[in-house]
Amino acid sequence: MSREHFPKQLIGLIGDQSLLQSTAQRLDGLTYGTARIDDAIIVCGEDHRFTTADQLRAGGRRAHLVLEPVARNGGGRGRHPCGDARGSCCYG
Repeated sequence: MSREHFPKQLIGLIGDQSLLQSTAQRLDGLTYGTARIDDAIIVCGEDHRFTTADQLRAGGRRAHLVLEPVARNGGGRGRHPCGDARGSCCYG
């Protein structure tokens, strides 16, 4: 079902939402101590950054995207889409 240019995280396997959207939705109401967690940090490949951002926006979620320079199944060191290693700008 998963393809190189359309990984399973971006496919709606159960219902209308993709696995990414379902996971992001579970963050609603999540807190750390007294702070509410609003923005997610998502690591994805350069080829998937626009689809990932679009799916998150469609679900009303803001997220910081960190891009893998080389696909390593989540194990690579990422860089921010704008080139800022600190991730100070935001997609969403």
